[in-house]
Amino acid sequence: MCPLRVSTILLRGGGTATLKDPLKARHLIDAVTGWTITAFDGTRLAAPRYLPPGYHPTDTVYQDDAGQRPLPSPFERTTTPGPAWTRFYHSDAQQPSLSITQISGKSPEEAAGTAVTVNGYPGHLDNDKNSNRAVTWSDGTYTFIIDTTGPQVTNTQPLDIAKQLS
Repeated sequence: MCPLRVSTILLRGGGTATLKDPLKARHLIDAVTGWTITAFDGTRLAAPRYLPPGYHPTDTVYQDDAGQRPLPSPFERTTTPGPAWTRFYHSDAQQPSLSITQISGKSPEEAAGTAVTVNGYPGHLDNDKNSNRAVTWSDGTYTFIIDTTGPQVTNTQPLDIAKQLS
């Protein structure tokens, strides 16, 4: 296995840290929980082939209230979190209102909502939390969460995005 060459790390809360030297064989440790943070290989990220009209990638991070999320974030899970990556999207000049999260491994938490199928895998579509809509499923290797608070996103579009990740 090649040594990992990480130079910039996204931190909880949206900040970043730049390492003086590549990570290589060193470990990242969460100072709060003491858990080892496993780096996520960005070459394995699923890319959306469909986004709702007007949506574009953004580097800005948004945070829902904890009670509004379909699952706890990887940093809030009660078991050791697997490596995860979240990408954010916005429409026009608005704050980000759509996110796609990919977590290594199957999430131990059960998502709420109506049972759906995403490319043959069981999942849940949650349209019951105010303006928050989410699709959560696992393909056995990764757990995916498509989450939106955008009022212009229809109730079915999160599932459309999920079905067109590649």
